[in-house]
Amino acid sequence: MTALIALSAFALVTVFLLKSVGELSPKFRILICAGAAVIFFRSILSFLSPLYSTFTSLSEKTAFAPYLSLLLKGAGLGLLTEVSASFCRELGEEGVAGKLEAVGKAAILALSLPLVGEIARLVGELTE
Repeated sequence: MTALIALSAFALVTVFLLKSVGELSPKFRILICAGAAVIFFRSILSFLSPLYSTFTSLSEKTAFAPYLSLLLKGAGLGLLTEVSASFCRELGEEGVAGKLEAVGKAAILALSLPLVGEIARLVGELTE
């Protein structure tokens, strides 16, 4: 909770800096956005660390280890894509952000192919 309050305060300071300094120099705007993106992405990782530990311990106790691994990888790809695309949009590069999101979606779909194959195999077994 304290970390979220600190991040909210940081976001407000970042917005203030972007509004005041960013208008004077676009170069500083890029640096401020990049620094904020790094700090926010690092915060996302620190919030997700306990979740990763929980999933890892659960996967060791069950037969769902490969599926939990796919879930975590997909979530990680989604978050990385979202943060990166938001950074691109902040800099006014909507086209790059859209293409990055498309690549992220394709990567998640490619990551899920083994799961789709396993589902198809199970459905085949059930229908026999």
